[in-house]
Amino acid sequence: MAYYVSPSSATTREWVRTTFAWGGWHYDLNGTTNTMTNGVQTAGNVKLELKPEFVYDNGTPYLQITHTLTNTGGAALTNQRFGASADVYIYGNDRSPLTHLPYGVLMTDQLAASDAPTMKFRMVCQEVPGVTPVSTIWMGSYGSERNYVYTDRRTNIGPNAMDTALNFSYQNINLAPGEAKEYIVRFTLARTEE
Repeated sequence: MAYYVSPSSATTREWVRTTFAWGGWHYDLNGTTNTMTNGVQTAGNVKLELKPEFVYDNGTPYLQITHTLTNTGGAALTNQRFGASADVYIYGNDRSPLTHLPYGVLMTDQLAASDAPTMKFRMVCQEVPGVTPVSTIWMGSYGSERNYVYTDRRTNIGPNAMDTALNFSYQNINLAPGEAKEYIVRFTLARTEE
């Protein structure tokens, strides 16, 4: 979800959808899916924990998600991976355009090429201090996105082209016994002039 300030009225504030039916992000941990409870998911001796929080960086508010991956066993783990997928739905538009940019992905509610979007939402996941660069980003069509959590495809999708979905992942992670590593992504609204 995103906290939204209306472009037509500064006094209008509301929660708006950024995923279809408020469905959120679906996590995969080494091929184990749909087992997350209260922000924790396990697969064998590896545990993934999510910590959401609001942070400010240079005056910009972000929803920051810290992913902590921990080896809970007594042997080293190699080539661990996790990722997430979502059915994108920006402010009423289930066919939201997706644009790959240096910081990550821009999602908008733009309906046609001739329209100006009223809402722009950013996933910040690379080339920005404070975030951990992702291994992959996948931008494509809703329906099979969970099959592509670990696939890299950063091809822009224009307005009204398809029911869009978005994935990101971290891969090739090695953990010593008891070791924990953090991976951070951020989300924020973009100003209308961006």
